[in-house]
Amino acid sequence: MAVKRLTKASIDRFAKPQNGRIEISDIQKGLFLHVRATGTKGWVVVYRIAGLGDGGKRGQRVKLHLGDWPSLTIDGARELAQRVSAWASSGLDPREELAREKDGDKHRTVQAMANAWLKAMRSGQSTGVRKRPSAQKTIKNREAILRRQIIPLIGTRALDKVSPSILGQMLESIDAKGGPVDETLKTINGLWTFAEGRGLVSGQRPTARFRPRQTQKTQARSLGDGELKQIWTAADRLGYPFGSAVQLLMLTGQRRSEIAEGNGDGTTQTWAYSPSQRLLQRTELGPMKSYCRKSPLKSSNTQQRCTI
Repeated sequence: MAVKRLTKASIDRFAKPQNGRIEISDIQKGLFLHVRATGTKGWVVVYRIAGLGDGGKRGQRVKLHLGDWPSLTIDGARELAQRVSAWASSGLDPREELAREKDGDKHRTVQAMANAWLKAMRSGQSTGVRKRPSAQKTIKNREAILRRQIIPLIGTRALDKVSPSILGQMLESIDAKGGPVDETLKTINGLWTFAEGRGLVSGQRPTARFRPRQTQKTQARSLGDGELKQIWTAADRLGYPFGSAVQLLMLTGQRRSEIAEGNGDGTTQTWAYSPSQRLLQRTELGPMKSYCRKSPLKSSNTQQRCTI
């Protein structure tokens, strides 16, 4: 069957068949326009639910009537067909999801709660365990996950009807596409924390037994010359003891604990530290003696001595 980019003009030109109906495929995958012998025209979407077939494959082909043209516009039909396809790919029954959308409690749905959560974060309210307001970057990331990953699939469900199996299917679908599955899980937990704090849900949350599944990616970063200069100047203004301590860490390239575990006797130009903890490969560090002698980070552990 040829695929057409349906427009208002092209739909108006389709003549009714003498009997039965004709079916025209749209560019939106799974979406068809039915032209009936009565002259009426309607939208139909075809889908197969993941996991209902043998061996976990997709189930049987199902046709679902979305609405009649022109009451349901082209853009509206395409948007609805996309949602139906997303539900089916996640193992959800689109008929049930559409029924919930029409008859569900609109004040306690996932989408309604997500909107309330975002509004609270933007207004600077405390929305969880932390007392301080959420950073703008955090709000932006949470909104992106909600709009792209969560709301399209379970937005119409009532909070108390979201089960572990439903969330598991959703996360599996995201993971299979290489999507941000752990960030999605983190966002769901944040949403439930907000709902619990408002007294809108109770009992064990559906993600209680879920665990992150993606390996954390670490990114190495070093300070630029300009940043180092700013920190050094600020440490100078701060003075002893903490300003001197920061400058010592900068000059040695050591961690705070490594300096603390070393030993400077305060009178000689020597400093002791553990060889296993050394980051620098040199022992001649003459300009640093004043910082070492008075650093508040030093301890009495003496394992190896080097000239400073």
